[in-house]
Amino acid sequence: MPGIAETYEIDPTDPYWISVVAYLIATWIIKHILGALLREANSHIQEYPGGMVQALNPA
Repeated sequence: MPGIAETYEIDPTDPYWISVVAYLIATWIIKHILGALLREANSHIQEYPGGMVQALNPA
């Protein structure tokens, strides 16, 4: 019977590690895309003197 404190060998093909790495990469990419989109939106909103309300209702 194997011991409880037996070390777990990290296998590069282990689906758990693949999913963890994929999750980290995906969140990093999404964060950067959202950050770029927010910066783009903020720069456009600042072009309007009325701010966000003026940008959304350009009557």
